Amino acid sequence: TITPPLYCDGTPGNDFVRTTAAIPHVGISYRRLRSVGWANYINNRLIVPDGKQNVLISDILDPDVYDIYWQSFRVGVGGNDFVVGVHPWVEGKVLVFCRKSIWLADIAQYPSPDGASFTTETGISNLTLLTDEIGCSARRSITTAGSFIYFLSDSGDYQLESRLDH
Repeated sequence: TITPPLYCDGTPGNDFVRTTAAIPHVGISYRRLRSVGWANYINNRLIVPDGKQNVLISDILDPDVYDIYWQSFRVGVGGNDFVVGVHPWVEGKVLVFCRKSIWLADIAQYPSPDGASFTTETGISNLTLLTDEIGCSARRSITTAGSFIYFLSDSGDYQLESRLDH
């Protein structure tokens, strides 16, 4: 007979716990945070790079669990471009600075029908290319001052400004 695997739930003094349905206890499409060189904490979520062109977004207030199907996006597919850094933007959006481009990711949060939890819809439909003419050459150069975001590109310093259209 096949028995479900055991895992440690992290509770002090607790031994191992048997999973249900023989899948990892966080879900079949979930993964745990692996070691990364950098990450940003934006809107109660941890946003981390996953390889050269992927970005993972954690569950709300749970920076250790990532759903690789619903809470991730991919930028710069097919080109020699890679993610340099992410930075918060207006209305819960996130700027994704790549080496040769800049993307805007809309990380919308909608309450579930029961009101107890939140779901996230991110993906290609919520990812917009702002420009592929410039990119960011240094992650630590991305900074906010007032309503502007400054960053360093290969051709010099740049600034982004958010404007509300009427």
